[in-house]
Amino acid sequence: MGANGSHASGILNTEEGRAYKTLFKLVIAGNEIVFLDQKNPKQSGKTPEESHTPNRIYVTFLQNGKNIKDVSLFGSDGKKYLQIHTEPHHGIAPHYHIWEGGKPLPGDNPLTPHMQKILKYIQNYGNRS
Repeated sequence: MGANGSHASGILNTEEGRAYKTLFKLVIAGNEIVFLDQKNPKQSGKTPEESHTPNRIYVTFLQNGKNIKDVSLFGSDGKKYLQIHTEPHHGIAPHYHIWEGGKPLPGDNPLTPHMQKILKYIQNYGNRS
């Protein structure tokens, strides 16, 4: 998990160089989803911009721990290509952003029905009977 060239520089080869810790993992439809938290409690719960693992899905929680903050999807190149936010931007909540070239493109997009289903599944995972 890294960003801004930290993977290439080797800084992430040691635990001390990493800004994130894994809280837990779950598998949905063959996709491993990793729930993260920043090691520094003063940092916000954002996901990294890049992943060491291709096609990874990272999830973070709101600071109060009561809901998912965001879900980020990474491509085969380890770069983020889609990020779902649960908090409102411009009156849209939840919504998603498309990422390209390591940066989010302008615009907030309402979730598709498929994205809504995935988000609800992740949010309700611990409530399975």
